[in-house]
Order: sequence, then C-alpha cells, then structure tokens
Amino acid sequence: MNRFLKWILVVAFLLAVVGCLVFVFGNLNALMKVDPAPSSLDSSEDVNHKNEEIESKLRNAPWQGLRFIRQERTWRFYGVTGETKQIDFIQPMSLVKVYYLEADGDLSFTWAATEIQFSGKPAYSLISHPIQEGQLIGVQLKGD
Repeated sequence: MNRFLKWILVVAFLLAVVGCLVFVFGNLNALMKVDPAPSSLDSSEDVNHKNEEIESKLRNAPWQGLRFIRQERTWRFYGVTGETKQIDFIQPMSLVKVYYLEADGDLSFTWAATEIQFSGKPAYSLISHPIQEGQLIGVQLKGD
C-alpha cells in the first residue's frame, strides 16, 4: 500500500508541476503585446465617385433606360463603357463592360460583344468605331 501511495503522490506532483508550467507560460503569452503590422495605403480609389461620374454621363444622354423600336424589332439604350475582356467560350471574342441605368435609376452593367474571331476567317467586328473606357455609347440589340 505504501508503494501505491508513493506513485499516486508522484503523479499528483507531476500533474501539479505541469499545470503550473502551463498556467505560467499561458499567462506570459497573454501579456506579450505584439505591435500590428503597419498597413501601407499607397492609393485609394473612391468607387462611389466613379459610379457618380458614370451616372452623370448616363443622365445627360439623349434618353435614359431601354427603348424598344417595333418597326426594327430593336432594343436601344445608352451606356458608358468600362473594362474590356477577351474570352474563348466557343469562339474567341472581345467583350466590353457597359454600364446603364435601370428603370428605377439604379446603375447596372452588362457585357457586350465587340469582336468575334471565327476559325480560319478574319475577326468580325460588331462595333462601328473603336471605343475607349468611360465613353458614352449607344447600344443596339436586334432580334426576334
């Protein structure tokens, strides 16, 4: 019995020592203050300002919103061009992001094709003249 009691006391002593070490090192780490890394803010872009410029251009367009012309079976609207993108979906094509005003006056955007490359043939342009970012353009969608 004496031997059994010694082992219990040794185990209890070791558990107490380990518990004390965990408590001490846990509190030491909690007390250490780490300075946050300084964030470098080189330049910032005001997204709302860009949206306000686009909305201003669209509000000064000849008309706002979509118009359907029955005789030509065509939808027309004015938009402001944004970024351009190249994709290779079925055929390689160039797209331009076009911002427009919805019926409730909210700013929205869509992608419009500007050029399609058919295999073995020259590129087919869908625009009448080159466009640049931020330009007011008239968009025309034909179809049945």
